[in-house]
Amino acid sequence: MRAVKRGGAYIQVGIFGHDVSVPLDMLILHELTMTAGFSHSPRAWDLALELMTDDRLDLAPCVGPVFPIEQWADALAAISDGKTMKVLIDPRSR
Repeated sequence: MRAVKRGGAYIQVGIFGHDVSVPLDMLILHELTMTAGFSHSPRAWDLALELMTDDRLDLAPCVGPVFPIEQWADALAAISDGKTMKVLIDPRSR
């Protein structure tokens, strides 16, 4: 959280599995926003993998175009322009 600039946002994705302390003074004094994303259980991942393996889950509609790393700006523009919801940027394309 110390790396977040004043007025910025800290987003916690995933779970720790135990209680953690949050520096509320820092949150308040630096005017930070803190939020969290939902994390799925290991069983949910097992089920998703099972569905994909059995061809019961078609992920093709979820994947947008793949851009080589050199075209990262085009990839972000495709999202900004509303042409796609997701893109993949392939760092191996050099």
